[in-house]
Amino acid sequence: MSKKIAKNTIYLYFRMMVVMIVNLITVRIVLRALGTDDYGLYQVVAGIVISIQSFSSVMATSTQRFYSFSIGRKKHNKLSQLFSSSLNIYIWISIICFILAETVGLWFVNTQLVIPLERIGAANWIYQFSIVSLICTLLVSPFSSAVIAYEDMGFFAVLSLCETFIKLLAVIAISYSSSDRLILYGLALLIVPFISLTAYALKTFRCYPYIRYCKVTDRGIYKQMLSFSGWHLFSTGASVGINQINTILINLFFPLVVNAARGISLQVMGAFSSFCSSFIMAVRPPLIKAYAEKDYSYLNRLFNYSNKFIYYLTLVIALPLLLEMGPILELWLGETSVEMVLFSQLIVIYSMVLCLNNPLSIIAQATGKIKQYFLPVESVTLVCPIATYVLFKMGCPSQTTYYAMIVTISLAHVIRVVSVKKIYPQLELSKYIKGFLIPAIIITAGLYVLLFILKQFSGVPLIPFIILAVCATLIISYLFGLDKTEKMMAMDLMRKALKKSGKSN
Repeated sequence: MSKKIAKNTIYLYFRMMVVMIVNLITVRIVLRALGTDDYGLYQVVAGIVISIQSFSSVMATSTQRFYSFSIGRKKHNKLSQLFSSSLNIYIWISIICFILAETVGLWFVNTQLVIPLERIGAANWIYQFSIVSLICTLLVSPFSSAVIAYEDMGFFAVLSLCETFIKLLAVIAISYSSSDRLILYGLALLIVPFISLTAYALKTFRCYPYIRYCKVTDRGIYKQMLSFSGWHLFSTGASVGINQINTILINLFFPLVVNAARGISLQVMGAFSSFCSSFIMAVRPPLIKAYAEKDYSYLNRLFNYSNKFIYYLTLVIALPLLLEMGPILELWLGETSVEMVLFSQLIVIYSMVLCLNNPLSIIAQATGKIKQYFLPVESVTLVCPIATYVLFKMGCPSQTTYYAMIVTISLAHVIRVVSVKKIYPQLELSKYIKGFLIPAIIITAGLYVLLFILKQFSGVPLIPFIILAVCATLIISYLFGLDKTEKMMAMDLMRKALKKSGKSN
């Protein structure tokens, strides 16, 4: 593993740990400041815009891919054309999203969602604030994609930390206000996208001389980016279906308190996603560049390394949460419910399966043959919201949606592996299954049974049990999950982290 990847991984994991801890504190304060019903209301109303905002990640991923591919091929002069094309596309997407949000979205919020009559006004304020936040988030993508493509993860980590602490300070201030806290919360969250847009734009124009706005002379770039994004849009639509549409369905069939429990589970999933993305963000550019340079041997090594490190480091967090979710949520939130605990446990299982997708998706994006990848995979994923609706109509309980999510994402992963093998024949499929997938399943099942028995019969208190679970998972994963070369990589990464920590002290 190169020194740059190791350094970026350290930056991103440090950022992830701080962001995750601060976000957990922020959610606790928000839940107490807003109350369960208002928190559930925010999750539903903001979710309408978030479902639109999710599509911005499509173009962001597309832009990153084209940036990284051009840098890998040493075509730096093409970067200005790519940047200008993507910015133009984002401006048009912003206009379209604004029109959709102020027509169809506004109609849906006011006529279809289950909102208490006395909170309709606050819901509309939250919705309008979310639309403005959406526009800023869309426009920042061409700039943030450049930072990631150039692997400038130190800046990304610092800015993320600033955003997180600004949110925390805003929430603390709101908790002391006597005005409508839900409206103030939505207004406060507008600060972050404005700061992000300004900071990323300044960084891009000051540090990357090839990233400049110019007249787009190569019109073919529009076609390439939109074609690539089109199928990626299909994939994102499936993800939105699993998350946001299921949230809306819960609102339509169950009371707001269940939506609040759903919101907490999504916060848990967000922490997992942040954990996975911290590492995948460090390896995405080199994976794409390795494919562009046709260095398939290095690409396969990095792919195998990525799968194992993402999964086993996620497992370190997942097992204690699965076994001690009730006490952890009570310690975190101060109050909990049966739905919060069950939803959060199920979302952990879902997130564990979901984290396996990232390295495969990056290879598919690198090849550019995403139709052959996304069409079969996401066709399965799209079944989830349909299944949820049918099951709810049959009278099934609210947690049924999580079972549907886990089943569909597991089936989709099988198809994902087969699809990547078709478009990237160099994929070492037997090594992926025998060297990673089977050992990972055995290690996960074995550790869960061992820790479950220990929890049931030893009476170990919460904190010592979590420490024991973390240490056991790290040791077993290291001994039986990694090969000799990967063990050396892990030790090298640990030494670099400790050395960096020693210097900072």
